[in-house]
Amino acid sequence: MKTCVSMNCPFSKICVDYNFLVDRGDGCKTQKSIVDAAIKMAGVETPLGIIKTTPCSDQENPGVWIELCRPGSDASMSLALVEYYGEDKELVTRVWGNALSEDYTDKIEHQYVDEYFAGELVKQGSLMACSISKLADHLSDNAYREDSIWHFTDCDFTVIDGDSSLSDLSKLKKNADGWYGIKAVEAGFDSDALVLMSDYYGGNCASIVQLFDGEDVEDKMQSIESAIIETLNINETVTPDTLLLVDFDTGESRRKSDKDIRLEELWRQFGDIPMNPETECIEEDFLHFPAGTNRMDIWHWFDEQHSIGVAYLTGQKGA
Repeated sequence: MKTCVSMNCPFSKICVDYNFLVDRGDGCKTQKSIVDAAIKMAGVETPLGIIKTTPCSDQENPGVWIELCRPGSDASMSLALVEYYGEDKELVTRVWGNALSEDYTDKIEHQYVDEYFAGELVKQGSLMACSISKLADHLSDNAYREDSIWHFTDCDFTVIDGDSSLSDLSKLKKNADGWYGIKAVEAGFDSDALVLMSDYYGGNCASIVQLFDGEDVEDKMQSIESAIIETLNINETVTPDTLLLVDFDTGESRRKSDKDIRLEELWRQFGDIPMNPETECIEEDFLHFPAGTNRMDIWHWFDEQHSIGVAYLTGQKGA
């Protein structure tokens, strides 16, 4: 075994630079050595082989193949294809979970790409879209005591559906229901602590937390995060990564009118009215609706009368 330095070989310079060894008895193996070395340099070596990336040649759907290769083998195994899919204008990852299958087994559509590069907090006026953990971090940064006075930024929030666009938060706010909030409250006990209450508009799921001057920032953040999650978990299933629409304009916009409060009480009473399961008609008089009225007619009336509508009421206890 020795280094080939023949000036007639087009690979001689590469052989010297990379100290490739060839067996003169079996012929020059430099070209195969270069291919194997290139595979190693283009990927990450693992006990199962070398994971490498290869650009996709489809110009309409640019991306990269992720493959598993083994030196000495002409075959490469598809692991995934990450590409910009031009037809739907989205970033997708197709995964070959079954190595023996020609077709991919899973397709992942990557969401909120632009929002991520915007800094994980999407802000538009008084509105912000972010995860629960990011909101807790933001609120803890703005909870401080100065000259014996606590400062805190009250806000309202609602859970964002996974397929909602974040391009227009005001439109998202207009169509949202199920609002919650976290606010500083005056407990009246002459305490040095900042008392926060997280609750649902309509009440009955309040969570109380106290923050103290000099408390570690991480502890403050965790306390606020826990309060928000505890409140949301009454009606939702959430994690610290759940996306919220946050509104820092907490004036009169979501305070209930006396009419809405009365309608919500009537809605709960409506839930106790017996109904024929086959015809979906009530079997007793209710308000101005006689027995025999179809349930949907009463729903339409509630939808017209309530400021948010029956979509909100169906989340309450009732019919």
